[in-house]
Amino acid sequence: MFDIYTPRIKQKGFNPSPYAGNIPYYADSQSNPKCFGSPEHYAFWEEALYYCINGYDTGGLHIPGEYFEYLNFKIIDGPRGAQYPDFIDLHYDLYQISEDIKKNPQGLGLLVPKARRKGLSFWGEQKLSYGARFTERYRAAVAGGLQTFVDGFRSKLYRTYNEVPPELRMNHLIRNNESLILGYDEKTQTGDQRRETAVVLFKTMKDSGSKLEGEYFNDVILEELGEFELAEQAIISITPALMDGDDYIGKIWGFGTGGNMKKGGATFQQIVSKAGSLSFEVVFIPGRRMYFPYVIRNNAKIIAPNIYAQNPDLSHEQLLGCEDVKAAANAIEAKAKKLAETGDRTNLIQHKQNFPEDINDVFVSPGSNSFNVEKCFLQKFAIDANPKKYGEYVLEFKKDKNGKIEIPYKVFARLPKKADPEWKLVKILHGHMPIEGSRNLDIVGVDGYNLDQSKTSKSLGGIVVLRRNDTLLNKDSVIYNGKPPILIYYKRPPRKEFFWEISLKVSIFYNALKNTMGGIDADSLIGYYKDMGCKKFLSPRPKSFESDKSEQIHEFWYKNTPYSVPRVLGVMQTWIEDSIEVCWFEEIPKDFIAYDEVNIGTDYDLADAIGHALIRIQDMQVKPVIEDSTVKKNSLAQPTWKEDSEGNIIIKDNPFDKPKETLSTRKEDTGGWRPM
Repeated sequence: MFDIYTPRIKQKGFNPSPYAGNIPYYADSQSNPKCFGSPEHYAFWEEALYYCINGYDTGGLHIPGEYFEYLNFKIIDGPRGAQYPDFIDLHYDLYQISEDIKKNPQGLGLLVPKARRKGLSFWGEQKLSYGARFTERYRAAVAGGLQTFVDGFRSKLYRTYNEVPPELRMNHLIRNNESLILGYDEKTQTGDQRRETAVVLFKTMKDSGSKLEGEYFNDVILEELGEFELAEQAIISITPALMDGDDYIGKIWGFGTGGNMKKGGATFQQIVSKAGSLSFEVVFIPGRRMYFPYVIRNNAKIIAPNIYAQNPDLSHEQLLGCEDVKAAANAIEAKAKKLAETGDRTNLIQHKQNFPEDINDVFVSPGSNSFNVEKCFLQKFAIDANPKKYGEYVLEFKKDKNGKIEIPYKVFARLPKKADPEWKLVKILHGHMPIEGSRNLDIVGVDGYNLDQSKTSKSLGGIVVLRRNDTLLNKDSVIYNGKPPILIYYKRPPRKEFFWEISLKVSIFYNALKNTMGGIDADSLIGYYKDMGCKKFLSPRPKSFESDKSEQIHEFWYKNTPYSVPRVLGVMQTWIEDSIEVCWFEEIPKDFIAYDEVNIGTDYDLADAIGHALIRIQDMQVKPVIEDSTVKKNSLAQPTWKEDSEGNIIIKDNPFDKPKETLSTRKEDTGGWRPM
């Protein structure tokens, strides 16, 4: 994934484009036709073509041959008009991974969910023109779901493939809307012969994804996958044309933004989610990458304060291509915040899709949900602007002196140890540990699963605890605001049983008797609770979310039906209006912003977990049982920490259960929480 980026610092003398606009007169047949065929001309182009095929080393980097030819001999359309391409770290990384994929016989190709204006069309065009020049009997295809995208790619290819020195130009025999055929006619003793050196086909697949069957290809470009509704059908149809036995000799290169999530965007998302089973690599390009003017280039406006501040002694050539992703992210967020404050929903979501922060943002569209995404955005900005208001913990069963788990089960929270894997950690809001003696106060929502992680699914599991603060009064008659999420878990452990165990621990920790609600599709998780003798924590079937004619007979948990789904979405909408401002976990507003009501219950597991908790809250119609003095004593309590002699954080005082001191290498920021 390209969203984790460290600028590539080059060595002195870095020059990836030694020939761009700088071909010596003795080798430049464009301005000096008489030089053609001279020893000097031949020697120059022999060396240049060697670099185009084998790559070029400069400043400590190896420039792949395909990228070298692009940088040195192509003229492209840019914001400054016709220009030689700039060297940019993003493109370098993209060409590097392309080289790896081309060498991997088990890889079908590359899928790139991306922000807009990242130069991917020129990257795709370069693949075809480079292949046509340097691969014998080259065959390629360009496919898209809409004619406009196929036409746009073809137009770009036709404008640029011969915008090169005469030595690299290719003669075409046919150039029309359906195909580009390169080659030449020659006279032989047997008559005129047509020699085809390369063929590129162009197909729009709006009504059928099988228009390229029966062919063979070195490369296939899938243009704008977010608007390509039949993309998966096309991939399945094209794949045999790329294979030699079990090896993928040809490759598919697909890229795009999210598009209409009721059509092509949903297809793109599904393909990405099961990329492993289709033998694709996936590279996500966020909006902050290659976001001008925050990229160090030649002869262009540059704003890269963080790059220059971090590298004050380095020369321009050593920083060439580096991207100031921090400054870019700040600029993107500033515009998003302005759109959110003005309530411009359509442009706000379009901005988020055009400049996504993470891969889920690619698949957001204005019509994907009816939540108040403006409020979600503003709360996300508030979360980003404040110190974190939660700590990370590991939940453990209490054990007796012989090391056996105590029955009945008891659970305590401890700080993480260095050896604890990341998937064990839950996040708990400061000051919101369990309140002794409470009942029906903390409601657990679970969006679980029955199968282990596989190549066909990237879905996580979600667990949320909502505290019903809006039902509480302290002795001064002060109402606590909303239903804040006080614990979240949003991961996929190596085994499903680990997720089930964490879910059960959360239920026990927060004493969620009859107050753990999930979806009936995760029936194996229900079975786990029963097997562990913990059926008492399972919420009964919520009959208030069923129609009068319902034929449901299961005992526990909720089922999506045409009747229940809009009601669940309704309580989720209300929660956002009433409680999103007391949510301090950024994963939650991000899930609601990206939420897809068309495919409810798919990949937004934390939002769905909140929905399940809200179902229980509405269905139970019971107020919490809790003493006001207990609320006052416990609701503001939180552990305090100290450092040991080695600088590790250890627990100094835990007002909740007084566990033994536990070493941790993770420093917890406990400061600043107060009741909302």
